[in-house]
Amino acid sequence: MSLAASTRSILGLLGAAALVGGCTYSAEESFSFESLTPATGTLTVTSFNGSILLTRDPTATKVHGTITVRSGGYDNKAKAREAARQTAVIESGDTHALALAVQLPGGANRSYFGVDFDLSVPDGVLVGATTNDGAISVDGLPTGGLTTTNGQIELRFTSGDAVLRTVNGPIVVDSHEGPLDARTTNAPLDLSSVSGDPIRGSTTNGFVSCRALPPYGGEVYLTTSNAGVDLTLPFDYGAQLVATTTNGNIYVEGLDFYPVVDVPGQLEGELGDAAGLVDIRTNSADVAIHARQ
Repeated sequence: MSLAASTRSILGLLGAAALVGGCTYSAEESFSFESLTPATGTLTVTSFNGSILLTRDPTATKVHGTITVRSGGYDNKAKAREAARQTAVIESGDTHALALAVQLPGGANRSYFGVDFDLSVPDGVLVGATTNDGAISVDGLPTGGLTTTNGQIELRFTSGDAVLRTVNGPIVVDSHEGPLDARTTNAPLDLSSVSGDPIRGSTTNGFVSCRALPPYGGEVYLTTSNAGVDLTLPFDYGAQLVATTTNGNIYVEGLDFYPVVDVPGQLEGELGDAAGLVDIRTNSADVAIHARQ
């Protein structure tokens, strides 16, 4: 690893100043990274107070990229810079199960540090990531569990059994093949071209948009509150349909649908041959279910 001299000082961080009774300083250092071990199986990245970006590199055999460390709460610039430079990324495991995690210098206050990963990953490696107060993005790779808080999760052209968890951050998926379980709060879900079974999306106080391509007999579960749901399905998809809302309407358009229960706030019936299941729940908003064009 080689450290690059990219620093800045920020005066008067209010939280730190209240603790130390004066001005505090921060620094930001970026350095290049390459794993010692080739990656062929799984990769798990664990950080905090920062973002994680994982991108497929079809030519790579090792994980490589840039790691940026932000340190704060020090009484001079030199100490803040040195603390950032002493922050390490610990590599463990082997080529079949590689793990990267952050190790702070001795005595460091975790709340004053943040670490961002921007990594390129060999083709076919199954990735997982954990952080907080930062976004997680995966592009072109098999995906497992991704967990953060106060940050967006984004998938692009991914596959695998993806379990996505955040709080107060949107989840955006563009082309995922495989089971999908996406959960957040106080933010929208935008799930496009998702083709696994089951497809699960849950939020609160956020609009849900889902353009699903479930297999025959596949199941789709979408839930939110105080916001609408818009679901697009293949015109020939068959499923038992259950949709509920309060103070809203439920629409089914362009699909072969036979209603069994059709009362205000509740719609149940059969789409096509009813082989799968669609379960949609919200309140104080509309539900729209329509055929994919």
